[in-house]
Amino acid sequence: MKSIKELPPIFVVSLAKDKKRRAHITKELAKHKLNYRFIDAIDGSLLKDDYISKVYSKAKATEQAGVPLTKGEVGCALSHISIWQKIVSENIEKAIIFEDDIILSDVFLQVINNINDAAPKNWELILFGHNNNENGIDSICQLSISKYSGLVDFYIKKPMVIASGSFAYMINKQGAKLLIEKTDKLYKPIDYYTGDYKLINLYTISPMCVKVDFSLQSALKQERSILRKERKIPRKKYFIVNKLSELNRIRKNKRKNKNKISCIVRILKYKATMFFKKFKIKE
Repeated sequence: MKSIKELPPIFVVSLAKDKKRRAHITKELAKHKLNYRFIDAIDGSLLKDDYISKVYSKAKATEQAGVPLTKGEVGCALSHISIWQKIVSENIEKAIIFEDDIILSDVFLQVINNINDAAPKNWELILFGHNNNENGIDSICQLSISKYSGLVDFYIKKPMVIASGSFAYMINKQGAKLLIEKTDKLYKPIDYYTGDYKLINLYTISPMCVKVDFSLQSALKQERSILRKERKIPRKKYFIVNKLSELNRIRKNKRKNKNKISCIVRILKYKATMFFKKFKIKE
């Protein structure tokens, strides 16, 4: 097994003022004897509107998702982008990026020390965990690429849906360059870039070896909660809204089934593409 000293550099995104979360991540990484460097997160609440308008398109965000990003989400995105820029400017081959509310599993070191043997050569970003549900993306929406067998067994998988959650991932220089280009004008949360399988050569670890400690208070969640209250619907509209919600639940269930079928189709297309690529190489 590789020594810890040979691991890629680890950068931790954290607001300097959030002492509780910094204490948590300091303790968590010390438990696993990991060396790391704090990157002070950009506090979105301190960003001026004229600057935000230069880096973020409110119109496109509203058009694409129906709601604009919060200032906190813009700040979070800019924090990750600043690390990607550092990777490129300092010619760092690959780096691990953590947010400050994570919990590492007992097998994390085993995974990271053996990931090079398991990961495809074309990888650009590997998620150690993601938020689509408690156990990550449904297995039907991920294609198993390889399996590593050793002291710990784990799979490298390719997601065929958006894998949300930018709390723990490894990115290489090529991936950093690509995402810097794609985030020139933000219009969606940062994890919708890092988790976009169409945008970047994205892979996941299964089972996940990093999760989020949801007991820690999230400034982003608080900000979203405030926005929801500000958009509170008057009582006279509750009846209509409830009916619409019921219809939406039915639509969501139908969409979920369609998504599963779409995943199967995407996996078949991907397998066909890979097969013909290998066939051409042999010729």
